[in-house]
Amino acid sequence: MVLVHLQKEVLDARDPQGTRCYHLERHLKEQCKHKHMILLLNKCNLVPAWATKGWFRVLSKEYPSLAFHASINKSFGKVCKVAPIPGETRVWQYITLTKRIFLIDCPGVVYQNKDSETDIILKGVVRVTKLEDATEHIGEVLKRVKEHLKRAWKIKDWVDENDFLVQLCKSTGKLLKVRFYILKLDLNI
Repeated sequence: MVLVHLQKEVLDARDPQGTRCYHLERHLKEQCKHKHMILLLNKCNLVPAWATKGWFRVLSKEYPSLAFHASINKSFGKVCKVAPIPGETRVWQYITLTKRIFLIDCPGVVYQNKDSETDIILKGVVRVTKLEDATEHIGEVLKRVKEHLKRAWKIKDWVDENDFLVQLCKSTGKLLKVRFYILKLDLNI
């Protein structure tokens, strides 16, 4: 019997590089050479298939990688209990995959690094409902996905988040032009 120590790192398919724990990866390479790393690209159902394939190719060059998605409604096999909001996993879950392979699902660990407040929110570390003003982060999100938004909505450029939203509403017919007609009879003018 061969005993292999595997360490899995669960990455969010919406931001794989942003959800990696490079601190852990360095530690395993330097201090725990007997352990093997596997990258698990999770929540693949939330991104286009081409994005998952692209990230899978990139990640597989560094470590063995798997693409996965869990479904609350259509579970199959042995799927851990999941919640759609951050901070719900409070205890370790032990799942028997085979006679000799076990999976331990534990609450996520977030290491302190140079992430901005927007980075932390986008990684799902903080519940959006706990924010004083979530609109403060719209501008930064728009910067990160600017090229994709330009292609998807055919909006060439914008000055700020308000300008983007106005252009988007105009192009989709959601912004109605309101004209005020003052009737002398109604207003007695």
